[in-house]
Amino acid sequence: MASSVPAINEKMVKELNPVFQTSGTTGVINHLETKLKCFQNTAVDIAVTGESGTGKSSLINALLAVLDTDQSAAPVDVKETTLRPVAYKHKKFPNVVFWDLPGIGTLNFPACDYLERLGILRFDFFLICGIRFTENDAALAKVILIAGKKFFFVRMKVDTDIEYYKRLGRQEETALEVIQKDCADKLEAVGMHSSGLFLVSSWFPHKYDFARLYETLQNELPKVKRQAFLLTLSNIACSIIEIKVRYLKRRVWRAALLSCLGSAVPLPLVSVICNAKILAREVDFYYQQLGLDDDSLSYLASRYQKPLYSLKGELHHRYMVTEDDLVERMASVAGEKRVVAYTVLSCLPFLGSVPSVALSFEIVSRMLHQLLDELEEDSKRVLKSAVS
Repeated sequence: MASSVPAINEKMVKELNPVFQTSGTTGVINHLETKLKCFQNTAVDIAVTGESGTGKSSLINALLAVLDTDQSAAPVDVKETTLRPVAYKHKKFPNVVFWDLPGIGTLNFPACDYLERLGILRFDFFLICGIRFTENDAALAKVILIAGKKFFFVRMKVDTDIEYYKRLGRQEETALEVIQKDCADKLEAVGMHSSGLFLVSSWFPHKYDFARLYETLQNELPKVKRQAFLLTLSNIACSIIEIKVRYLKRRVWRAALLSCLGSAVPLPLVSVICNAKILAREVDFYYQQLGLDDDSLSYLASRYQKPLYSLKGELHHRYMVTEDDLVERMASVAGEKRVVAYTVLSCLPFLGSVPSVALSFEIVSRMLHQLLDELEEDSKRVLKSAVS
């Protein structure tokens, strides 16, 4: 898929020109850095609760993309292991926290004062895990609604039931319909609507409703928190990869402009002035977000029991890890027809005295867009190879 650099639009002009007028070029640089890092200061707190033994801890591990055997994983056991609220932070984005709450209805946490003791207002929303949803789950949901919070029912261990129905000679699609109807009936029997129901398996996050759960959670968050949550999502479906690429492309113009303004120096053999360190940091961020860095590939190989070398064999793009790699990539882009540099100069007057920066901005932007198109294809190939 060919990528084009988006034209300088009114939103960009309105955002940057007032900053320049009050704080000059230094102010613009600081503004761009703050915008690119704003997700680091946004807190997201998600509660995972339900009756004991329903798989809450395994769900948290799947959401955080860690194996149950990892040292940082939520402990998984057949008995009730969660005796108090425990926070599990995302290893790369510690401001996003999943809370493993004690099972409702246990001797330690009776249903009558469950949420009051746990502090309901701290959480953005609740995932109520269950296998057979009960009156305790309904009571919990009603208290959450009264507090003005949102919740979703997560039907756990779907893979186990699918295998049972297969042994009875039923197809997977038919089995899912049976499970869906059974859950809906049970929820409606205790006075709850089933529209917020998701069928998942922590062992197979690429299947069933896991991706739909991800997308729903992101959409239901306040706009200011969506970006932070999106960046924690595992690439368990092509739809998730596509959502991430759209977000990363919206970052490109800020990252490109920052690299061309922030202590920029000429790169050898190509007519581009930019800060190679800033640019390399942004490219590395793309690799991590699309699951193409070594840590992500190793996790995927372990999760799906695939040889690491076979997943790396799906990478058609050559990593850019040195300044020479950046120069080579931008040299090919710089040779293309340049059609927007004059637009950059006319719309962003603080670049008017530095035409080479405007031209560099166009080249860097074009390079990053093309790179993201290639990484998207690599990420999808890796995913399909892992789950096949």
